[in-house]
Amino acid sequence: MAKKAESEETLIRLQKEEQERQWQKRYEQWEKEEMARRNLMVEVYNDRAEQVRLKQDMRNHLKNEVGNDRERIDREVERLSAIEAEREVGEALVNKRHQEELFRQMDFHQVTKHRELQQHAIEQRQAAIAEEKIRRAVKQEQGKSHGIMRDVLDGRARAQKEKTGGVVAPWDK
Repeated sequence: MAKKAESEETLIRLQKEEQERQWQKRYEQWEKEEMARRNLMVEVYNDRAEQVRLKQDMRNHLKNEVGNDRERIDREVERLSAIEAEREVGEALVNKRHQEELFRQMDFHQVTKHRELQQHAIEQRQAAIAEEKIRRAVKQEQGKSHGIMRDVLDGRARAQKEKTGGVVAPWDK
């Protein structure tokens, strides 16, 4: 009985030791699984953190590109605005010069027309003066020719009087 009790105790002790080993084995397995889970979670968290960092880097890169594009576009808009402003200034200057040239031409035409009118008026005045001189000269010449004619007629009449003795026909008078 003592042996039986001892063997039962040994059996119980062996069973307990076996159970203890089994539990220890299970515990080690659980520990391994727990460590594997933890390592997996750490890996997942690290991978996720890397993805987040990459996404953030990509966002930052895109923001920088958008900012650079915006700056380039702003510079281009400013450049085009400056070119447009220069073009408008140039066009305004050309229009002003053209307008001034038109005014000069109008002034030239007006001055030319005024000179032509003055020249025409002078020519008309000179023609009127020349015509008046000619009219006076003709009148004077007519007066002279009438005077000469009278003298000739008077001379004929005297000559005839002397010839006829003073008798004059009525048609000779």
